[in-house]
Formats: sequence, C-alpha cells, structure tokens
Amino acid sequence: MKKMWLALMLLFFALIAVGCNSNDADASEGEETSNGSSEEVDSSEEKQTVTFWHAMGGAAQEALNKIVDDYNQSQDKNSG
Repeated sequence: MKKMWLALMLLFFALIAVGCNSNDADASEGEETSNGSSEEVDSSEEKQTVTFWHAMGGAAQEALNKIVDDYNQSQDKNSG
C-alpha cells in the first residue's frame, strides 16, 4: 500500500511540474519582449483602459483609489 501511495504522489508531482512548465508551444508565435515573455506589444499611441478588480472596502479602498488616481494623473502628464 505504501508503494502505491508513493507512486501516486510521484505521479501527482510530475503532473504538477509538467503543468507549470513555461515552454508553451504558443510562445514562439508572439513577439518576444525584453523580459523574455511572449506577448504582443501595442505600439500605438492610443490610451489603453485597464479594468482593475479588487476586494477592497472602506479605508483600504480609499487609499487604493488615491494610488490609482495619482498614477493615472502621472500618465496623463507623460503622454502630452
């Protein structure tokens, strides 16, 4: 029974290791960025909208809103 349990655990960890492998077949299709990731780069000058979901409430939400507002204002200054 112990050998079967050990074999199942080894199989489980092997599957986890294979599933976490970062060598995707799709990775060669996109543009490679400077950090080595494979994602398409949008070189247009248009503003991008990011939807940020969070579970903050109360004072934490107010602090987060201030951080986001400050960041957005700093980006408006840089794009001009």
